Amino acid sequence: MNMNNKKTPEEIQASLAAPGAGIPFYERWMGRLLLKPLIMRRTPWEVSEARFQKIHEKFKRDLAKVPADRLTERVLVPPQRGLEDSSRFWSAAMCARHLFIVGTQMEEVVVKLSRRESINRQASTAAVKPEVARNTPDSVNEYITFGDSLIDRLRASVDDRESNQTFSHPWFGPMRAKEWMFLFAAHTSVHLQQLRAILDEMSRAR
Repeated sequence: MNMNNKKTPEEIQASLAAPGAGIPFYERWMGRLLLKPLIMRRTPWEVSEARFQKIHEKFKRDLAKVPADRLTERVLVPPQRGLEDSSRFWSAAMCARHLFIVGTQMEEVVVKLSRRESINRQASTAAVKPEVARNTPDSVNEYITFGDSLIDRLRASVDDRESNQTFSHPWFGPMRAKEWMFLFAAHTSVHLQQLRAILDEMSRAR
């Protein structure tokens, strides 16, 4: 029996770390010292585009596996690499909503950096959590519509892909447009694994 069934959603969420607490130190260290300089910086823009499209399609296929009446069911999943502790108790719809929130902000960052325009705010992982009030099936279509057209919009809006202007990520530090572009696929992949964990937990609960 799943002992979490005896707890309210509020109790489960309260047992997790606070939003914005970040990922473990060793994961941040790996990101700053290895992932960013050795992979993000060296990955061609076109490769990042193709990777995002591939992961996006996988995310859509797995979303389709979630029963329609369970899209908003919040499920506690085990700790995962790249996932904040506070984010482990989401529904499939909340995963989609989060990808939409983060994706729209990253799209703005990539375009502005490519045009060497200033960004007058700070990136915050706490500020991009999906709102419980928006835990609705509509969030799924909202994200799919966004993701399906993202690459075309970027191709029409980005000026200089090699611009040296930077905007700081909370975990990885200052990053150029090319490095932020890499994150579209990487970030979606994190939540694809979360979605698959949600599906696994659902299958066990049958």
